[in-house]
Amino acid sequence: MKAFVEDNSPDAYEKLVDRLLASPRYGERQARRWLDLARYADSGGFDNDETRPNMWRYRDYVINAFNRDEPYTRFIQEQLAGDELWPGNQEALAATGFMRGFPDNPNSRDLVQKKYQNTTDITDTVGKVFLGQTVECARCHNHKFDKISQKDYFALQAFFANVSAVDTIPAEKGPREVQFEKDKAKYEEALRPINEAKKALIDPVRDKAYTYYKERYNDATLASLNKPQSEWTAHDRWVNYNFDAYLTDDRLANYLQDTSVNKDAPDYNPENGPRWEAYKKLKEEVKKFEKLRPNGSATISAMTELGHADAPPTYVLFGGILDRKLNEVEPAFPEALTTEKPNIVATAT
Repeated sequence: MKAFVEDNSPDAYEKLVDRLLASPRYGERQARRWLDLARYADSGGFDNDETRPNMWRYRDYVINAFNRDEPYTRFIQEQLAGDELWPGNQEALAATGFMRGFPDNPNSRDLVQKKYQNTTDITDTVGKVFLGQTVECARCHNHKFDKISQKDYFALQAFFANVSAVDTIPAEKGPREVQFEKDKAKYEEALRPINEAKKALIDPVRDKAYTYYKERYNDATLASLNKPQSEWTAHDRWVNYNFDAYLTDDRLANYLQDTSVNKDAPDYNPENGPRWEAYKKLKEEVKKFEKLRPNGSATISAMTELGHADAPPTYVLFGGILDRKLNEVEPAFPEALTTEKPNIVATAT
């Protein structure tokens, strides 16, 4: 401030502005505001509040976008459709973290409802951030104050009907990623005997454990999980992908516990008791290597389609209630904001 006050040159103000804009701290300061709008977090919320180890890439994308003075049009396009417009561009893929920021309950037993919750959050956030418009009232009824109808709301939601969170996209290997992979290899090697022992305890009951775990889901979800893959629709693909992404041996191991203590259970087997106790001890052994667990990641978290041209249908829902479907709607912009029609081009990858 003192330097500026004492600068008597005619372009003192311009020099101040140029210096501040040239600082990398400019991007960090502006990004804080945008990340608040984008409900940025490094964990998923809900009961388990699971860590999202890749989301810092979206944070860095926003900082870099401000620092390189990226055009606002491109800034919007990357965050809403970076995977479609620039599929091989790492920055554009990371930019879709804007949509990935939804609060999530991956342990939900109703994956159909989970899909609805995810796309609802994305739609509501897009309305507030990019349209400057609260659209969420129109999910249950025509908007009371603005000319946004229920049809407008669900037509806007239809743009996001086929997107799914994909957290395993390989990142370009820089020094940080190379170091992470080295640290990860050391960690996995240290755990290898423990993981092999855990696998040996699960393998004899794996098929039963899989069936048992799957049966915790509700009927609407099981309708997709029990369908042969050759008959999957776009909706079935979404449900099965999100089921498989959450399935681990540690979750299958619940079968050992539940079928060894509940004598009224159809699969009751006292022999699973010792297996469960052994498995629990192995999980405790894993904690001893916590200091070796690497920080960071070598992957990108993005929102993208699952490689098919067809999308799950979207319906206007009576009162916003998931199982009270009315008319099917196609992707469209709110009629009160524009008469422009979207040009939908379906491409399979």
